Amino acid sequence: MPNAELSTFLPIGHISLDSWTSDPDLKTSAANGIYSIMCFYISRVLQNGGLGAAALASCEQMAVVDLGAKTITLNTIGNEECLPNNPRRIAMGKTNIPKPTNEDWYTHRGYKSYFRKNDAWFDTDPTGKKWGVTSAFLRKDLV
Repeated sequence: MPNAELSTFLPIGHISLDSWTSDPDLKTSAANGIYSIMCFYISRVLQNGGLGAAALASCEQMAVVDLGAKTITLNTIGNEECLPNNPRRIAMGKTNIPKPTNEDWYTHRGYKSYFRKNDAWFDTDPTGKKWGVTSAFLRKDLV
């Protein structure tokens, strides 16, 4: 909740490290030392300044030191969804291709893809048509 004494509130993002998720494909299990990063977002105006990398590194360190984590898993939009000729992308009017893609950003930080899921979630275009989105599931062994 924003501090009422401040004249403005400038959200920068959020991240969560979870010991349980509703998606069994993430293989989240505190008993097995596998935690999942969920709901990771950095405001677009602050991206590419190192804040996301710092938040991710901090989350990984807390996972090991405070929770005894061995592995972190996550899912993100698959690279195939970011191609300029992707029909969902065209229908949604998304003309900007992220550089790097989310999947490539995590891969650069040591995460490896272990699973892909078609129709992991859905976008609805301006005509009301629903488009399935392919999600990449990645993991990083911390110890």
